[in-house]
Amino acid sequence: MHTRSLQLFVAFPLLLATCCAGCGARTAAKTYAVSSGGTTWTVVTADPIPGIDHGVVSVITLKAGSVNSVNVVIWSDIEGGQQSSGSSSIGGAEDKGTHRGKGKRVDYSCSMANGERTTVRIEDTIFDPAKGHFFLVSTQGNRIEVKQMDLGVVDFPSDADAIRAFAASHSEVAEFFTKAKRATSESPSPKP
Repeated sequence: MHTRSLQLFVAFPLLLATCCAGCGARTAAKTYAVSSGGTTWTVVTADPIPGIDHGVVSVITLKAGSVNSVNVVIWSDIEGGQQSSGSSSIGGAEDKGTHRGKGKRVDYSCSMANGERTTVRIEDTIFDPAKGHFFLVSTQGNRIEVKQMDLGVVDFPSDADAIRAFAASHSEVAEFFTKAKRATSESPSPKP
């Protein structure tokens, strides 16, 4: 009998400690949200570079679950505007949008499901977000070209001058749009 009470005496505090530790634990709050903002600009120059001297930038923030939010930047060379709509509910957040103007259009969607999977689609192409959340889009010529990059997008600028300064300080951005313009300028004109 003495042995049995000693086992209970040792086991009871361990059981009590385990239960109390579990009772005091809190689960992380889950938030489902989407925010989207855009900037459109046009700078009048003698020889404008689409994407640098005029363009549209959309910055989308997705949050789904208890993980950190994900920012996505979509920067196109369209001279026009942008439109988007976002929704969130338990389980996910999504933003769908369009850049359009002067007969050109680029559609995109970004979604996050349960904080585990982010999907970015531009036109009919789905991109792997592990390769970056920064997208440059050229609409020069008769095609749409997208370049995905792994650049910091946490505090992306929201005014035109700062965006143009960003392009000046990131040579790969300026090179992408300059190359797209040059390719269009050098391509032969269709014969009548």
